[in-house]
Amino acid sequence: MAKAAVAAHSGGTPLVDPLSVSAQFLRPPGVGPVLLRTDVRKAGRRTSVVSVHLEQSGGPCVEAMVTTGRLPRERAAWSDLPNQPAEPPGNAVDLAGLPAASVFKLTAGCDVRLDPNGAGFLHGHVGDPLRLRLWARPAASTPTRCSRSSRATSPCRSRSTWAGWAGRPPSS
Repeated sequence: MAKAAVAAHSGGTPLVDPLSVSAQFLRPPGVGPVLLRTDVRKAGRRTSVVSVHLEQSGGPCVEAMVTTGRLPRERAAWSDLPNQPAEPPGNAVDLAGLPAASVFKLTAGCDVRLDPNGAGFLHGHVGDPLRLRLWARPAASTPTRCSRSSRATSPCRSRSTWAGWAGRPPSS
């Protein structure tokens, strides 16, 4: 279905890639010929949206929305991120304890820790390279609301589970 969308958008030019595909399976198709109908719903300069319908014996089997465009050819800026441990280091800064804590809305319901080794701005160093490492987990006073569909997420399973992010801003 993605190939049909790419062909509909690009006119056969191989410079377009499927960026996102969302499909609804309405009924299983049988073995045999099928009909694919495409409709370019939005044609933009960078991306386009194409609907693709797979039909068999006059009835719909699968409906899909495909976003097409060009994938970046250069190496991703975030691909060289360091490994990050599951637990924050012992000297990690609690963002709720900072004077500007009210700016960080996440601290209202989460315990958020920042590694001071990559955040020189905490100590007034503005020329240091910026490499942020952050950990967050629900605060002990925050009630968790989990539905059956979200039980697999770690904050719902355990209040002691940390979610970590590591990164640096892209080079300008």
